Amino acid sequence: MDADIEYLYHLLKSRPDNANISHHEMPTMEEHVKFCRHNMNGGNYEDWFIVEEHGEDRGSIYLTRNSEIGLFIEEHQQGKGYAKQALEILKARYPGRRFLANISPLNGPSIAFFIGRGFKLIQHTYELEGQ
Repeated sequence: MDADIEYLYHLLKSRPDNANISHHEMPTMEEHVKFCRHNMNGGNYEDWFIVEEHGEDRGSIYLTRNSEIGLFIEEHQQGKGYAKQALEILKARYPGRRFLANISPLNGPSIAFFIGRGFKLIQHTYELEGQ
């Protein structure tokens, strides 16, 4: 599990700014480890796995208990079918389930990917942080 957590931290650091909607600044490794251990062991995530091929990590996908999908494939691995494969695995594990994909409006490639798989825009959410 520690190797997975390190890989997930690598993925998180490599995300472009327009792909992040869950945090405003990069967590420390310690914060990340705590978050992963909590969510990999019955926390807020129902499923979470590393997308791999031939033993090499390509990205990750998760499903929250609220049916929200988080999917990120390493930039140099995008366009090779790994995201589609991961989504199909998740759909097969949870047949008939309604899925939600929270995507930054600035992340055009991710929007196009999910629309291309039949997802429909249902809302834009705005945030006001405590002042």
